[in-house]
Amino acid sequence: MRAGVGTTTLVDRDLVDLTNLQRQTLFTEADARTRRPKAEAAKERLAQVNSEVRVRAWVEEFSPLSALRITEGATLLIDCLDNFESRLLLNDVAVQRGLPMVYGGAVGMRGMAALLFPRLAAPSAEPAAGPCFRCLVPVVPPMGSAETCDSAGVLSSATGVAASLQAALALRTLAAAADSRESLANVLTRFDLEDFSFGRTDIHEARDPACPCCARGQFDFLNAAAQSARVLCGRYAVQIAPAGSVEDAQFLGRLAERLRPHGAFTIESGALRGQLRGEVSDSGANVNLIVFPDGRVIVEGTTEPEFARSIAARFVGG
Repeated sequence: MRAGVGTTTLVDRDLVDLTNLQRQTLFTEADARTRRPKAEAAKERLAQVNSEVRVRAWVEEFSPLSALRITEGATLLIDCLDNFESRLLLNDVAVQRGLPMVYGGAVGMRGMAALLFPRLAAPSAEPAAGPCFRCLVPVVPPMGSAETCDSAGVLSSATGVAASLQAALALRTLAAAADSRESLANVLTRFDLEDFSFGRTDIHEARDPACPCCARGQFDFLNAAAQSARVLCGRYAVQIAPAGSVEDAQFLGRLAERLRPHGAFTIESGALRGQLRGEVSDSGANVNLIVFPDGRVIVEGTTEPEFARSIAARFVGG
């Protein structure tokens, strides 16, 4: 915004929570007290920074049903997502529309960022053709196998470094001449603030000539059905079906360990159960999680599918 980008589109399904404030610097305690939608609160704050730019806010799920509509007219896509399925969906949009995608993420004290500029079905010999995100992550990791900011924690400075790297890549890409933009792509920058180490890896050769997305033009995540969420009758709870199968017999045990800082979780009758400490729904109810071996998640204390999806993404992953 301060650099004068003409139009910025924000997409977020979530509401501001007090736990966000240590790392999400656009928001205030007032936003958290009133549980404002993040996209709307961010739009208001950014308008105060630069009134000459246009900010669009979408308070909804970034899903196969909304992805193309939300990204209509975009020239650059920036990944600020918190799960692999959504990133692979954004990647499908980037490849289908021939758009650059700035990838980034942080957890704990570590983070990374990269500019991906793949070409649909481009010959591997073409110098500009690099990997898409699906080349780097061919399938969604098993549910519960990857750390999240809520299950493992994140240093606010780590998110700031990752965001700054992404902003630099985005601004350089937008400002560069069309024939020189791709010179910024295909380098993954990694950092670890525990020992203040930084590293760079050339990922040009990571392009998969058999990639279903950028090589074959299969947009599996864009064409998939949205993750199923169903309000359970009489239960004041929402059940969320997993995006893929869980084939790890130790899934629940490892997830229980990861959730230990967030409440007392036990495995009973073949399911992981517990109450999330400090989490309340819009109605003020406590939030309980029940996770089954097949990846199904029941979020108790709400009848709002979007809130339940957010809780599942934050604490279970997948």
